[in-house]
Amino acid sequence: MMSATASPSKPSKAADHAPSRLPSLSSIRVAGGTRIEIIKQAGHNVVASVSERDGYKVRFPRFRDTPEGIFINTGGGVVSGDTVQHNISVAADASAVFSTQSAERIYRARGQETTRLKIELSLSERSELSWLPQETILFNNVRLRRTIKADMPISAKLLLSEICVFGRSAMGETVTNGSYHDRWRIKRDSRLLFADDIRLEGQVSETLAQRAVAQGATATATILYVANDAADKLPATRAILSELDFEAAASSWNGFLLVRAFASSTERIRAMIATISPMLSGRALPRVWWT
Repeated sequence: MMSATASPSKPSKAADHAPSRLPSLSSIRVAGGTRIEIIKQAGHNVVASVSERDGYKVRFPRFRDTPEGIFINTGGGVVSGDTVQHNISVAADASAVFSTQSAERIYRARGQETTRLKIELSLSERSELSWLPQETILFNNVRLRRTIKADMPISAKLLLSEICVFGRSAMGETVTNGSYHDRWRIKRDSRLLFADDIRLEGQVSETLAQRAVAQGATATATILYVANDAADKLPATRAILSELDFEAAASSWNGFLLVRAFASSTERIRAMIATISPMLSGRALPRVWWT
């Protein structure tokens, strides 16, 4: 019979290879996002720089005259405590279009932890930028704070479109409770042009059911077009909205055009954007919308 002892001051080889203690999945938080710069060089739009962090990537699969950036969340969704920030800069005379590979999912919160999404856009003289992500899907007991900021000169053009879906109706899901705060701030020539806050707290489904809020709709959309020809686009926009079978309206003043829509079907909202967006920007929606 053989035996062996290990000195307390000299761990055994088995101890040398013992796995280190890993953090629990519930303690992992993401501080991710991207930073992108688009410039005009020798008459062409060029992606001058891209930085990516913590599971977020951007790819340009369709690059003709205008770069078409597609954001990819390799984590498959966003959980409470995560912070995601995208910074996009478009230089003078340059143009770019951005979307997402698929719908973004914001999962239920753990306690009072909040998901924070931040979009910061910077445009220069005569530049054009379209921000056209696919829908954001909120799960029950979500806690989300989203901020969209843009700074642009009067000669630039900006198109923003956001769809928010409260629960996946096809899966029988509803958002009965949660916290949702969507904050937009657009500056033009360094002066505040557009400020918008949507805030739902507590009994979300009951609030959405109110006639003065969303009349029970579970899919909402906001489209904002800021350009010198914004007012000229209003008649065509209203003509499109007049053909819809859900609540939608448009108005224009002070150099921008705003569309609000509420529907019980995400597909109807997407179809509306697929018609209005090309009319406003002069470009088709990114191909990922149809794949």
